[in-house]
Amino acid sequence: GGVFVSRRENDAIPIFGTIVKVMQALVVDRADPDSRKKVAAGIEARASSREWPPVVVFPEGTTGNGTALLEFKPGPFNPCLPVQPCCIKYSFSHFDHSFSLGASL
Repeated sequence: GGVFVSRRENDAIPIFGTIVKVMQALVVDRADPDSRKKVAAGIEARASSREWPPVVVFPEGTTGNGTALLEFKPGPFNPCLPVQPCCIKYSFSHFDHSFSLGASL
């Protein structure tokens, strides 16, 4: 298991928003200028504690289309604690759910 970092907008997604709350995720509110600092402090506190499961962060802040690695945000790495990299590959055949630069509808 792990504790995720999630964006505030995910709270409104049916079922997923409930999971975010139950898992006690660290939530980034992009409308709140202090939110990133609060989440960074939460990452450091939880990553330094044996009472919390590992913190799971998507350092790009989103998912991509698999053609390139997106730029990592610095926040998850600021605590200077050990990091375990991992990769999640989504398989899809009829719908690409990811963000694509320059995509048009």
